[in-house]
Amino acid sequence: MFYPAYICYAKYLFSHDKACLALSGVNVLETEETGISMGHTLNGFKAFHSFNGCGDTVMFKMNKSVRFEKFIMPEYNPPYTKTYSVFEAFNAPCKKTMFIGFFWKHLSMMRATLIDQALNLHKNDKGAFLPIGKFRKLSYSKIMNQSSENVCPLFQRILYAFIYKANKHNLIDYLQKNGSLKIKK
Repeated sequence: MFYPAYICYAKYLFSHDKACLALSGVNVLETEETGISMGHTLNGFKAFHSFNGCGDTVMFKMNKSVRFEKFIMPEYNPPYTKTYSVFEAFNAPCKKTMFIGFFWKHLSMMRATLIDQALNLHKNDKGAFLPIGKFRKLSYSKIMNQSSENVCPLFQRILYAFIYKANKHNLIDYLQKNGSLKIKK
């Protein structure tokens, strides 16, 4: 697989100030076990797809041109959802951003304002949050077939394929080792 060569190339670009390195999160819902989000929807609530935060954590050389700017993604706003969302676009000092994998459990759905909707989705749609063992058995194409296109646009599908295929075993080991958090209401 080309992944080791890609990582070497990304490190080279980064070390020569030609690229930023970006990491993504793994969207999970913590109940009795860790459930990996499949990007399903229910009553206007849209759970983010498994890999999210494309570029939320970026490593780069600092200078005065670095900033975030407001960015609107139509698929996360009406008429596709009942709520409005505003995102940030990263104005980076480098011409390329090299996505190098996952780095953290993204607990967005565990926020007080979303947890009830996420738990309702989990209760009513048994395929919305897959246990780690079940997720491990799925191929990339089966995961994509279960996912809504407006939750996972083309750019994220390409990034998802890369992260999933290159990091699947490390991801599963990480999630299993770090266990489940307990929900306190």
